[in-house]
Amino acid sequence: MPCIYVSLYGDDNHDGQAEQNPVRTVHKGLQLVTRLQAERPTLKFLKPGTYDAVNMSTARGIIVDGNIGGGQRAPVPSVYLGGNTHDIVITGLQVIGCQGNGILNKGHRNVIQDCIIARATRYGILDASEDGATYTHLLVEANGCDSSPANARTGDGILIQGENVTVSDSVIRHNGQDGLSPPSFKHGIYVNVDARNFTIVRNQIYGNRACGVKLRAQGVVAENKIVGGSGGIAIGNITGPTTIKQNILLMPEESQQVIKVIKDPLPGHDVKDVCSGSGKCVSFEHNAYGMRPTFMSQFSGGNMDISAWQKHTGQDQGANIGTRIYQWGL
Repeated sequence: MPCIYVSLYGDDNHDGQAEQNPVRTVHKGLQLVTRLQAERPTLKFLKPGTYDAVNMSTARGIIVDGNIGGGQRAPVPSVYLGGNTHDIVITGLQVIGCQGNGILNKGHRNVIQDCIIARATRYGILDASEDGATYTHLLVEANGCDSSPANARTGDGILIQGENVTVSDSVIRHNGQDGLSPPSFKHGIYVNVDARNFTIVRNQIYGNRACGVKLRAQGVVAENKIVGGSGGIAIGNITGPTTIKQNILLMPEESQQVIKVIKDPLPGHDVKDVCSGSGKCVSFEHNAYGMRPTFMSQFSGGNMDISAWQKHTGQDQGANIGTRIYQWGL
């Protein structure tokens, strides 16, 4: 299988097809990949190093597929963006059937857009970025499909651990639907306590094993449609200002809470009440809920209806209930 070699010590006048004759820039390497793609299968190979100030865009149609038939998987690794990468754009890539994570991003301001990430055994996307990652116009589905004891509690569609991360205009569905993992694990999007200032906006999130979104850090969740799963949005141990506004949340069963407020404490972060009183740091604004929505707060002793929820939090007075949510375009 031909390779294109890229090295900091290369020369863009080389053809890049031998390890002894690498090109120097990722941009040149991708030009050669695009040229060769129509003729024969290609594999990009990047030497370790720092590749900066480059807009890296994959040729559309490239597929990383670990499903080889007969229930077998090839050992396809994650797409890995290391901590020394920044301002890379990946467009039109399909990452299917990875052993482990589909995409692992540790870089700065990298962009993943118009991609499909499916059937990774653990996380579809594991974001551990340093600053400003963007994930947009994605299909993230059926990840977290390993139910072995070691992985039964891992495998969200997207796990956010970075700072200033944006997830927008994407479909995140059916992650963790192996039927064996506990229903409190494997969410559509999980925002971990290490994250800061995230934005989750205009996504369609449905049919995931656990909640559509679980929040353990500060940020904004706005204009999303969240359907099914074991709950809509779960909130725990948030200590910074967080806004949840103009979302549509529908649960097929009344026992499934559209909003869950849970302690989920960490040492030194025992939030007394995230919705009201002296500990308030979460605001609910103009969300839309299905018929007879159920809310849950561990601080109030259990489930409540919309009236009790509004009284308990002092918020969400502008909520839309029942058939009026269809005016929101669901």
